[in-house]
Amino acid sequence: MTGPLQGIKVIECGTWALVPFAASILGELGADVIKVEEPTRGDHFRGTMSVSPARSATTDAIARVASFEAVNRSKRAITLDLMKKEGREVLYKMVKDSDVFVHNLRPGVAEKIELDYETLAKHNPKIIYAQGVGFGLKGPDGQMPALEFSALARAGWGYFAGEAGQPPAMFCVGLGDTIGSWVLTMSILAALVARERLNVGQSVEVSLFGSLIATAGLVLNHKLVYGEEYPRRSQSGAKNPLWNIYQCADDRWICLGLAQYDRFWADFWQTIDMPEILNEPRFDGMDMVYENSEELVRILNGVFKKKPAKEWVNRLKRKGLICEMVQTASEVIDDPQAIANEYIVEYDDERYGRTKLVGLPCKFSETKPSIEAMAPEFSMHTEEVLLEHGYSWEDIVNLKVQGIIA
Repeated sequence: MTGPLQGIKVIECGTWALVPFAASILGELGADVIKVEEPTRGDHFRGTMSVSPARSATTDAIARVASFEAVNRSKRAITLDLMKKEGREVLYKMVKDSDVFVHNLRPGVAEKIELDYETLAKHNPKIIYAQGVGFGLKGPDGQMPALEFSALARAGWGYFAGEAGQPPAMFCVGLGDTIGSWVLTMSILAALVARERLNVGQSVEVSLFGSLIATAGLVLNHKLVYGEEYPRRSQSGAKNPLWNIYQCADDRWICLGLAQYDRFWADFWQTIDMPEILNEPRFDGMDMVYENSEELVRILNGVFKKKPAKEWVNRLKRKGLICEMVQTASEVIDDPQAIANEYIVEYDDERYGRTKLVGLPCKFSETKPSIEAMAPEFSMHTEEVLLEHGYSWEDIVNLKVQGIIA
């Protein structure tokens, strides 16, 4: 293992996607992550959630499940029946030698099967016990389950991101879970720092709902401070026409990111060959621009329709004006800037060959993170891990006979 978390041991009991993704991040940062799965069926997302599963280059068999791969890299996988006392005894032995236990069991289940913080802390008082939940454990809905789609809705994202006059926005799969996973990762890292400085283990809780509320803090604070809803935006009604999207001659869209419109105002209109706007009284000063913004957007819609998107982007960038293409997934993964910074990386896997993957956005000068492996096969490391924790081959055979492991 390489990375800043070398030597940290993590036990993960989780299924799609908040907890497995957070554990995967920890693994790529150098932690030794052990994924614990039920021995008869495993993580049920091993075979679901792929819109278009990749297929083997040599056969027509499904070779990979993209969603499972995305949140289970850089781990070792074992099976363990935690519903049985004998299975929990194995886990307790592993906990004694671990730093983090992270799970997203439904509220109340961990206590029922004796995997709650108080129980595990008896076996390791320094353990960081982290759990991902739906809506937070307190309050009237603390026991409710959640998937990211419902959490996004309840946290207001469909309204905040939707265009004015249109239905609430739909989101690509994984947005809410990705945000929650990074919050959970950050919380676990903070708890590890506290343990290092204060010599204490502790329980950590992160919810999808809370993570998405925090991420929408600027919008929600508008309501808290001013007492009014943050206005839903629309392309035609953008108050700052230089902070907007526009369709071009080739039907591709570009995004203008000139938030300080007054700073770039003169350069922008000169760059698009419309300097006459600078002498137009209707657009003289911020107040007048806001008052007549819809007319300016109409003007710009017509202007940008005259040339292809890349031509506009190149012209604006040459003048130091912030402008980008609205890219497709294919363009993002081939973006030279993403590749140069290893946001998209290549990995050689003995099963799948050389493949491109999404990398970590964080960089370290001395302890470089790395992808140690693709998502592990079912029960791939059970014997290996148990041998590391003092079990003999005879013990392992007995556990298999009892159905405790696969």
